[in-house]
This record gives sequence, structure tokens and C-alpha cells, in this order.
Amino acid sequence: MSFLSVRGVKKAFGPAVAVQDFSLDAERGEFVSLLGPSGCGKTTVLRMIAGFEKPDAGSVVIDGEDVTHLPTRARRIGMVFQSYALFPNLTVEGNIAFGLKVAGVAKAEIAARVKEMLELIGLPKLGGRYPVELSGGQQQRVALARAIAIRPRILLLDEPLSALDAKIRVSLREELRAIQRELGITAIFVTHDQEEALALSHRVVVMSAGWVEQIGTPPEVYHTPRTPFVATFVGTANVLPCRIEDVAGRLSFHGAPLALDHALTGVTGGEAMMALRPEAIALAPFEGATNRLDATVRDVTFLGPVARVRVVLAGEIEALVDLHGEATRILPEPGSASVLYFRPESLQLLDRRDRAG
Repeated sequence: MSFLSVRGVKKAFGPAVAVQDFSLDAERGEFVSLLGPSGCGKTTVLRMIAGFEKPDAGSVVIDGEDVTHLPTRARRIGMVFQSYALFPNLTVEGNIAFGLKVAGVAKAEIAARVKEMLELIGLPKLGGRYPVELSGGQQQRVALARAIAIRPRILLLDEPLSALDAKIRVSLREELRAIQRELGITAIFVTHDQEEALALSHRVVVMSAGWVEQIGTPPEVYHTPRTPFVATFVGTANVLPCRIEDVAGRLSFHGAPLALDHALTGVTGGEAMMALRPEAIALAPFEGATNRLDATVRDVTFLGPVARVRVVLAGEIEALVDLHGEATRILPEPGSASVLYFRPESLQLLDRRDRAG
């Protein structure tokens, strides 16, 4: 049995449906990110797991206990918010100790736990300071320590890094991952930042318009997106129309033959969409690149280690090509004819549904 099981939860606010038939199973010690744009329902899911919102349908089970109708305080969860939500009138030690005092933990145990948490977050000498005397990154570390000091069954994080500047965000992201894995705590993390989700997670849940688009490991959602939304939201992708010629994996793009690296099952012929990452394309032949498309270069942007080439394919369809390393030394001229080369395994046939559309 999964440590956290969310089954078929739905939530509407008046006529607006925020979450539609959301299900997720998370294992003990797993870090799962809910990734999607604003308004996709990810925070509402987190709030239903926390008990701040009651689902209109479905269930939430933690470690075998159905908590769907339990109040937040009875669920043994730790919560970290984007806004830190520290008590300004309490010191760092007081903030970390707050939940332990409410739980009736003995004073000696509270003192030991607070010391342990200060060491864990790298602020052993700042216990006597007040929140106003700390940087944003330090405040978020204290908020994390307060959440895990109570030894929750699940740690819930609602975009905790988004209010920080870029350099601190990356540093704290690495610390968060190390702390979560050291403690072995199950964590559900909400973010709209694809880089955060890919860097932190064992698995990512990509959401749009209240629906789950795809659940998978970071490499799975990046390299094998299932829908046009996932392909374009997670990284950059060329989403191109194609035609399925047969179940052996043969496709065509405006008459040009293409091949997948696998046969198709449960798919009939006809019009479809395919995804192709810019970094998987070259403008010169290379080993295994049996797929090719004629193109015309529209413009080139040189970015140092990467050069982004915008091309026009048949049907006046634009595509992007990312050149790396030595390939950036001699760049094609705008208006010149070119050929795109890529391997069959770089092509991903997409589901015809796209709930974001």
C-alpha cells in the first residue's frame, strides 16, 4: 500500500472547477512535485491533502489512515508556505518550538529538537534572533525547520522558493533536497517552475486546467511527454503535425517519411501530433540520425555555449534547433537552405487529447 493515496478527488468553488478527478500514490520517502501554471489546481490539491479544503468527492489516505474528513491538526502534516508565515514576536528558537509546545512535548525534548533543527538548517547560532533580523533565505530555512520539528508524516511545500532571488533559490533548493532525503520524509511540493520540479523530484505530476496531464520521473516527463501541453510546458519542444502511416511506427510530415523507434499499439492511422526537442536536432548528418526534414533558416541567435536556430519547414511551420559546442562555430545564414537530422528515438508521438487546449 502506498504511504499517501489520493483517490479521485474533485473540488469546485461555485461554478469554477479547480480539480477534476485527481489521483496520486506516493511512497514513503518519495519527493513528488505538482507542476503546472497558475490556476491549474495544484495548490488546491495540496490544501486538500493538508485538510485546509474538503474535497467534493474522493479520498485522502495517509499511512493507511483515511484522513479525508479529519481536521488539519489531526493529520500530522508539516506545511511550508511561500510567505514563510513565521511568528514575528517569536525568536527563531520560539518559532521552531511552537508546534512542539502545542503538541505537549516535554521541555527537555523541545530544547534538544530545536538544537537539532538549527544544526540541520545550518543556523546553529541564530536561535535568538527574530524573523525581521533574518534574510529571506534564512527565514525560509526556519519555516522548514518548524515544519519538520514535529516529525510529520508528510511534508507539504507550497511554492516555498518562489519569493527568493535566483541564486538563493538554487542554493536552498539543493539544501531542501538534501534535508528531505536525509530524513526520509515523504514530501509533496507545489511549483510552477519546471527546473525546480525536475531537480528536486523523484516523480513529477504535470497539471493543467484541474486535470493530471502526466505523472512520471523527471526524465520521463521531459523525454517522453504524452500530450502537447506537457511537451511545451516542460522544457522547449517543437510540436508538429504528422500523419500515422502504419502501426510499425512510420509517420510522415507533409509527405516526408519519418520513423519512430517503436511499433504502435492501440493507435490507428490518421492525423496526429509529434514532439521533437530542439537539442535533439542537428544540421549535419550524424550516426543514427535516419530522420531528416528540409528547412529554410529564418534567424540565428548566438548565446555562447548554445546557438538557437529558427527554421521554417514545409507548410510554413516554424521549428527550433539548438546547436551546442563545436556546432556553434560556423552558423548558418538566414535564408539559407538546410536539413534537420534526428534519430527515431527523439520523436515522441503525442496523445490527441490536450486538456489545456
